[in-house]
Amino acid sequence: MNPLVDLGATLAANAEDAVATRARRAIRPLRGIRGVPLAVVARTADTIWKRGISLPRDADALDAAFGTAFEDGLVAIALAAAALPDSPVVASALGLAWAHRTDDPTTADALGSILLGGSVALAGGVSRLDALRQGSVWCRRSRWMAAMGRLPVPLEGPAVAGLRARLGTPNVQWVDAPQRADVAALLDDAVKATDPPLHKALRRILTTWSATDEEGCRAWAQPRWSQLPPVVRNALTR
Repeated sequence: MNPLVDLGATLAANAEDAVATRARRAIRPLRGIRGVPLAVVARTADTIWKRGISLPRDADALDAAFGTAFEDGLVAIALAAAALPDSPVVASALGLAWAHRTDDPTTADALGSILLGGSVALAGGVSRLDALRQGSVWCRRSRWMAAMGRLPVPLEGPAVAGLRARLGTPNVQWVDAPQRADVAALLDDAVKATDPPLHKALRRILTTWSATDEEGCRAWAQPRWSQLPPVVRNALTR
């Protein structure tokens, strides 16, 4: 039986108009928003993972879920990330395809930090994400946000639920030490970006990098200081 068979019905049953209204003020993905509280999204991912997700068997079902609605997409990311250690090539391929279909910041950040960040280590390194350089702003943001998965900080958001269920722990991170080379390689085109959504992502990545590895962040940022967006320079100065 397809473990995702009732995903849509479960999320629809938990949708709330007030949640949908608030979410639409922040993001407007073409896939639409159901209005499901993110805590319910996380619990749904946890429940489905425990039913038994397997790749490549469930790849088509996960791909269909990603395209259904915003919340379904977060569940799909959570389940693919949890399956990544068992099937890195298939899970990574899903993540790459989804990056080109992403059109909101929450999905881009979850996809990048949780699924693509893990795939850097398990499915071929940073070069596997090179195809995302030429995509939309959200596609490129997902590539940059993979850098968060290469820093020793707990992953955040409902899309971490699958990994939490797999590992049986509330705090999950992909690495125990900063992976400077990977972070630098993922941000190699940062000074060329002019899009505000990318500047916001860069600010988050660099302030996190500075907090966990000030020496490494400083070595990367100093030669580029005059080229960095003011919002990023101000955050790092503070």
